[in-house]
Amino acid sequence: MTVETLSLRRERSAESHLTAPAAPLLTLAEALGIAPEILQAQEGLRQLSYQDANFSRERAARLELAHIRPAVEAYGQALTCRFLLGEQVVLTVGSATDEAALAAFREATRLSPIVELELTLDKVALAQRWLGYGPTEPSGRELKVLSTCQPFLFLFPETLAETLTNPLGRLEERLFTVPERKVLLLAPGADRFLDGEYLALVSGAHLARWREAAPQTPPDEAPAQALYTACRERVKWVDFSLRRLTPLHLAMSGQAPSDDAATLSLRTHLVNLIILYTADRTVLRDGQLVATYAGANYTADVTLPGLPLSKDMEVDVVRGAEPLLALLNWTYHKDWAADRLPLVQTVVAQGARAGDPKRNYRWLLENAGRIHEELQWSWKAFLEGKLDVYMERVREVEDYAAEKAQAFADQVLAMIRTLMDNVLAAVAVLIGSFIGSVLGNEFNPRIFRLSLLVYIGYVLVFPVGYGMLNAWQGYRAAVEEFKARYRRFNEQLYPDKVEQIVGDRVEKSQRRFRRWFWIVLLTYVAVVLLAAWAVWQVPAFITSSTPTPTPIP
Repeated sequence: MTVETLSLRRERSAESHLTAPAAPLLTLAEALGIAPEILQAQEGLRQLSYQDANFSRERAARLELAHIRPAVEAYGQALTCRFLLGEQVVLTVGSATDEAALAAFREATRLSPIVELELTLDKVALAQRWLGYGPTEPSGRELKVLSTCQPFLFLFPETLAETLTNPLGRLEERLFTVPERKVLLLAPGADRFLDGEYLALVSGAHLARWREAAPQTPPDEAPAQALYTACRERVKWVDFSLRRLTPLHLAMSGQAPSDDAATLSLRTHLVNLIILYTADRTVLRDGQLVATYAGANYTADVTLPGLPLSKDMEVDVVRGAEPLLALLNWTYHKDWAADRLPLVQTVVAQGARAGDPKRNYRWLLENAGRIHEELQWSWKAFLEGKLDVYMERVREVEDYAAEKAQAFADQVLAMIRTLMDNVLAAVAVLIGSFIGSVLGNEFNPRIFRLSLLVYIGYVLVFPVGYGMLNAWQGYRAAVEEFKARYRRFNEQLYPDKVEQIVGDRVEKSQRRFRRWFWIVLLTYVAVVLLAAWAVWQVPAFITSSTPTPTPIP
């Protein structure tokens, strides 16, 4: 027989066992006189363990191979069943158990009225056996399930229902222990096929479809982690906490009876998580979680109920879960959570402010759809207001950029005008000095030099020392002011948008100012040097070129 044939036979056998996982165990228990409800009470999440130190030897002696073989074939090494007399093991139930072993057991215990019974079913090992992803499994497809799913098998439907009634913190600790695995709940009972990104519940007649809920790749934790991080940054939880559980972990869709207890428990947990993630703060008070929605002028408390729910509230949970999930997804949009979350809190606080905290829970479920629609209209109005502010900021940036560019241009023009005035003044001083020096019969070099030296001092003190220094300080102050305003604009608008509006206009104006500043300064230096040259060279030139007058006899 080929490996593929053995694997196919094993899959079919496992699927038949999944629909009634406790049947072989109940056959063994019935032979031992153990009631089904006693075994069900001993089932945990990872194993079923039953121990009786005073078990009737007479009941144990009734064991036959027909009672043992179905359990051994179904559970394999996941089942541990043995009888002890004192510290001595007198019978171990397994594949090697035969009639001789049973006869030896009866003979060894014939003088004792009691024996000790230890019965354990390792459900983790059983899941590996039935689901076909053990370490020795040759099929590559099944091996992938081990890295993508964390399955939990339930032998009794009552155990599943009890597990799902745990509080949120306990549910997270028991089920969502491995972030990179999808939780897969497999149980007998009602026909359910509920599947989500991080959790699936398959039971009843749908158990043969369990592979449809098992992903080929691990679930993407990034959306859930982003939601958790955004919540913890904005929402306060007092006296309780969750490590990573979000509403996304419990969001599922599919088929399930409307009055099913397990499905109602999961939907209730989903609703409670959505409230925890949208309320302003939540406090653990007298064993109950009380969430508070706070607006500008109103607050509303919402008491989260425990499980199981009352019948009248079950209907509200079924109706309100989906609209609330849509509201959560709308609220925690990746770009708008900081603005939308306070808006949600305000709308809920205004609508439920007059109600009792317990009644507010039902009010929220009944009005979830209407609240979502109202919030979308409120958000539209909010965005229009934000858009007006945004456009005002854009115009402010445009006007400021144009103003600063023009300011630098005006400074350049002022420097050029002052330079031209002082150059004209230099020409006037030169001509005036020369005219003043020749008013007498002879050229007077002292008057000429004194006039030019006074002009040189004036240029060095006022246009250069005061005017140019003041222009440079004004330029530096304008640059620092522009940088500060630019940073503020980046905080109010998107930096890319500010950069697009400002462009390189201001930078070009700054470069033009710096270029003309040095041109003007160097021109002043040239004027001073020319005036200084004229102080010493012009009188000597005039004196040497003037002919000596001939005396009149």
